[in-house]
Amino acid sequence: MPRLSENHLETVRSVKKILIRSPQAPSERLDPITSTRRIGSNLGNLLYINGVYRSLSTESADITAGAFRAHSLEDPAEWLAKVNKRFDRFVVPMSNAFRVSFSEGLEGLTRIVEGLDMPVTVIGVGAQAPVDAVDPETGRVRMGRTGSSSSANDAKLERHDDVVRRFVKAVLERSESIGVRGPITQSYLVSLGFDADRVDVIGCPSLFTWGPGLRISKGRRPLSRRSRVSMNVDYRVAGMGGSSSGTPRSTRVSRALFRTLVRPVSSSRMRTRSTSRSVTPGHRSTRSIRSTVKVGCCTTRARGRGSIP
Repeated sequence: MPRLSENHLETVRSVKKILIRSPQAPSERLDPITSTRRIGSNLGNLLYINGVYRSLSTESADITAGAFRAHSLEDPAEWLAKVNKRFDRFVVPMSNAFRVSFSEGLEGLTRIVEGLDMPVTVIGVGAQAPVDAVDPETGRVRMGRTGSSSSANDAKLERHDDVVRRFVKAVLERSESIGVRGPITQSYLVSLGFDADRVDVIGCPSLFTWGPGLRISKGRRPLSRRSRVSMNVDYRVAGMGGSSSGTPRSTRVSRALFRTLVRPVSSSRMRTRSTSRSVTPGHRSTRSIRSTVKVGCCTTRARGRGSIP
């Protein structure tokens, strides 16, 4: 399993004053509207940043959350002067920042990194790419929309490559390596001319939330009446969005997936009912149900006298 090396962690932990690029500290309590605006309407930003925050939280570390919008500063000179004077290291947890739509933002972040007189640690940056991202003949990795086969035109891709190359160069001038999400991102940076030994595949920073001893156990218990099955459906993937006859396509997909799951194990016919409504994280239904399938924006319930062994 990808993991941040202990040497890498110890190097960062030994620094006393750390600035983590984050919209808010995990312990900071804000009203929902303010928090939503800070995190860019994406709760995932808090999830992976929290993993890094927890990993670096020691008695000797003075951690400050901030700089999440620093890349949008027109003239960061004054901001950089304050940061260079106050902090010892800049830690940057990231997600899919290597995407064409974020080229301008990445340029701004590059200016920030280039203006810092301190080590810069980038953790978990990823490339957003289409399903056929890697060219089997040339090995070139094309950026594009995840789940799609389309990508930007050559001019935009070339400009984006230049932006990423400049950003990574600035980071590696201030760090021994850069941590990326997976092998495709690593291949992408290697194709831009960087040494593979300086590009570490570490996965999503959220993997470090509970420390280096994380283990995932995959049991093979049989389905029962109380089994809870979870699936994710992204409406942005071709074929998932839209509606037909007033029924959202994702609802119809959830029904089909559910029937596929229960048919092999059901001993009698079952009726399905689907409701299009938001699923609240941690939702638990108090109704008597045989099984619950959560699919994107829908919850599909199966009822009947048939059993699921």
